[in-house]
Amino acid sequence: MSASSAAADKPTLDGSCHCGAVKFAAKSVDLADVCRCNCSICNISGRVGVPVKDGDLFVVKSDGSQFPLHIDSDRSEFPPGQSVYGRRHTQHHFCNKCGIHVFSVSDVPSFGIYIGVNVLCLDLKKIGVDIKDVSHPSKVTYCDGRSDTWERRKGEPWPGGAW
Repeated sequence: MSASSAAADKPTLDGSCHCGAVKFAAKSVDLADVCRCNCSICNISGRVGVPVKDGDLFVVKSDGSQFPLHIDSDRSEFPPGQSVYGRRHTQHHFCNKCGIHVFSVSDVPSFGIYIGVNVLCLDLKKIGVDIKDVSHPSKVTYCDGRSDTWERRKGEPWPGGAW
């Protein structure tokens, strides 16, 4: 299956951090909308994001039950292996065992609610897609999070951003 046909299907994908302590499921993933942000956290961690709609990201608890993650989710509901950093516009969710940045939840005044899953954490093999096919610089949208405008463009990173 090609990346473009997978994007058209908008599949539900399972994801996790490196060690498996933080697990999640993301519905309606549009692999044609992969994004690299130039903010310090995304840049330093090498995160490559893909948006999901509010209510389409489900954290999987150790007993297998799921709960939807929203911008106003009660942090006491988060599994023990998950750490949350940030309070201004964005909550960055990391595994507190292996340190992987798994997803973020933002409420940016100029942009609205944005839930971004680290595409590198998704099980793309499930749909026959190789990460290189969706994260190639020619296919990525670059976001200007560093200046807080969240402006998006194709083809070239914003200043301070990575390819």
